[in-house]
Amino acid sequence: MNQTKTAFHRRLVGYIEIGLFAALIYFAITYLKIQMPGRTMVHAGNALVVLSVLLLGFKRGSIASFLGLFIFDVLNGFAASVAFTLLEAALVLVTVNAVYTYVFKKRDTRFNLVAVSIVAGLVKIVSRPVSIVAQQLVLGSSWNAAMAKVVEKMPATFFTAIVTAILVGILYYPMKRAIERFHPIGQ
Repeated sequence: MNQTKTAFHRRLVGYIEIGLFAALIYFAITYLKIQMPGRTMVHAGNALVVLSVLLLGFKRGSIASFLGLFIFDVLNGFAASVAFTLLEAALVLVTVNAVYTYVFKKRDTRFNLVAVSIVAGLVKIVSRPVSIVAQQLVLGSSWNAAMAKVVEKMPATFFTAIVTAILVGILYYPMKRAIERFHPIGQ
């Protein structure tokens, strides 16, 4: 009976953490943002996407990230681009997990965390224009209109990448202490 309770407790804590991280990502994009011209913004959501995979592990961190990003896009008028958002996030999550696991051997020094965040930002900076062009072409825009959209949206992507590198370095250790109360980091 005690083992059943312990297994149930571990699963329940895991589901709660996924929900909490999804909510944090949603609220970070919704409220911790700086609106830029057009429908672009600099926000803290990408930092929490990176933190989710570092702290919850790849599987649970990815689920939390996808949920938070999906809910934000659907509730804020970006439903047409949700698939592109999730594909970009998948690239970031896979890259962050690979670099953190295989290059840095899951050593969570401040340098490694900031380096992983910079890599995440670079992946976003490279994947974002491709995603924007693909989305615009699917919606029927011309090549020139798609490129104009890239020019409009890229400044926010650059600044969001910088915010991600700063916030991951600041937030990782306090969040790590809270999560370690329930289970080892990344599990």
